[in-house]
Amino acid sequence: ERVSVRRNSRIENTQSVIFSLKYPIFALLISVLVLTGLSFFVKDIVLGSTVERDILPKSMQSAQAYEALRQRFPDYVGTNFWVVMSAPELTELEEQGSIQPFFDDVLKFEQVSGPFSTEFSDDGTVARYEFIAKGNGNAPNNQYLIKHIRETVIPSTLTNLGIDAHLSGNLPFVSDEALRYSKRTPLVLFSILAASFAFLLIAFRSIAIPLKAIALNLLSTGAAFGMLVIIFQSGAIEAWNYGVVESFVPALLFSILFGLSMDYHVFLLSRIQEEVIDGASTKQAVIRGIKSTWRTITSAALIMAAVFTIIATLELPVMKQLGLGLAIAILIDATVIRSVLLPASMILLGKWNWYLPRWLGWLPRMKI
Repeated sequence: ERVSVRRNSRIENTQSVIFSLKYPIFALLISVLVLTGLSFFVKDIVLGSTVERDILPKSMQSAQAYEALRQRFPDYVGTNFWVVMSAPELTELEEQGSIQPFFDDVLKFEQVSGPFSTEFSDDGTVARYEFIAKGNGNAPNNQYLIKHIRETVIPSTLTNLGIDAHLSGNLPFVSDEALRYSKRTPLVLFSILAASFAFLLIAFRSIAIPLKAIALNLLSTGAAFGMLVIIFQSGAIEAWNYGVVESFVPALLFSILFGLSMDYHVFLLSRIQEEVIDGASTKQAVIRGIKSTWRTITSAALIMAAVFTIIATLELPVMKQLGLGLAIAILIDATVIRSVLLPASMILLGKWNWYLPRWLGWLPRMKI
């Protein structure tokens, strides 16, 4: 059945909506393929730090000083890390050369030089040794260096001497931060998805609505993350090729975007549900719901995208990633998701949009 749209209706200006209503299967397939293709790049995402001195804008004095040092003293410029050792008789162990095997193993890495400074506590039980590794903390060989020292070198050379050793400094911090966010981000995403599912299930008394909302939002955020990888990590724009995505950006972007997109989703679906309750068919309800909300949604999206784009013009790399990621995702959500995928999927599901199993009939009713 073809969906007729009156020529004098304001919806005639939204050609993508008309297309998705007339050809829902084709519109759904094309949109999903495009967004999935962009999301595919997320598998290559590398979390790291964008505040490394060789990544910071060249207009910053710290970046200028670092570049001057790198050009004149290339063997002594890099990312520092400290080895902190503690033992009751640490001074005696060092004087006996017992910890020299540790230094020898660390210096087997070509990018490492040192120790450049050694500091002992007053009682001689704690010492700090400073090393420098060429490159920044995001470099894979430096990430491996920290992991190897912790998991192999320390246990094989110091633990048997009764020495407790730990790593600190810029290099371990970058490695630990990336690892921590890599482990915790999935938990953040799952918590947001679970809370959204519960709210939408109660609000619309439907299984399909929350499942579809989660799927659509994952597509839009996945596409935005994919664009971050393409632009900031893969070098699509050379001036913004940082090689990494800031560690906390994915979790923060997902949280903000999911909140904003849910706002659009509830706003549009509540209008559609009102039409269904008043007796309209799903197709009629979708047309009327989009007709009454598309200008508001599009205008709000354009305003937010403009604001986020301004944020992306700031010099700090992390602000560029946040600003551009938010702008891209908002535009995708307000256009492809709300104008194509949502109406197409609702047309295809028909009455199943509002299906609620009998065993969930006890859920409270919420009026939006």
